[in-house]
Amino acid sequence: MTIATTNEEDFEIDRLLKRSAQLAGIMGIEQAATGSQWNARAAFGRDELDLILKKLPAGCPFTRNVEFTTITLAEDDGDPDNPIVLDADTIDLIGVGMYREDSTASETQVRQISRDEWQESNDKNADPATPTRMYVQKGAAINVFLLPAAGTAGATLRVQRSRFLADARPGDRTLDVERHWLDWLHFEVAARYALQAGKMIKYNALRGEANAEILKTQAASSSQMNQQMSYDHETGW
Repeated sequence: MTIATTNEEDFEIDRLLKRSAQLAGIMGIEQAATGSQWNARAAFGRDELDLILKKLPAGCPFTRNVEFTTITLAEDDGDPDNPIVLDADTIDLIGVGMYREDSTASETQVRQISRDEWQESNDKNADPATPTRMYVQKGAAINVFLLPAAGTAGATLRVQRSRFLADARPGDRTLDVERHWLDWLHFEVAARYALQAGKMIKYNALRGEANAEILKTQAASSSQMNQQMSYDHETGW
């Protein structure tokens, strides 16, 4: 027995769409992915994939869409009239930020707070200094308000940024997900193809497969750390 020597197989977007259409029964396995009919199917599939990918980070554990970002600040950045505006593909900030005045200074933790805590704080109007708290305002843009505002031009704020996954196009690219997500996406898109075609029996079967696969896929993306349980109890000793 000779075992394959590689584990680099990764489906291109159009290849995944082709297999999903075949699984949904709207395209024969011998049918080539060419012509106007395929172009229409592929366009539908890419739009559905984009809808799935843009929604996924809201409720799924990912590592690929979380990244460290270092923001170089000007004096007064983060005050009520001058919030820090993050890149347009940002979904949220995760955990604490770390503020540093220059390359030799020690870092200061900047913890996230609620809107009410920011609203009630007198530090909004304090002189710029070393910030210790930040309020992350989520909307069409993600704005960050510091308490107090940054006191040193050229200081940096390093944050953990969660971003949208890359678009499902062009068709010759691979998706911006870990590879163990591909099988679930295969079933998910196939179900949508079947629904569009009115194949409800096929749709229900594929929906069941997708629902079962997502649980295994999410588990594979969860952080795995060694854990040990301990407990204390009172004794008469």
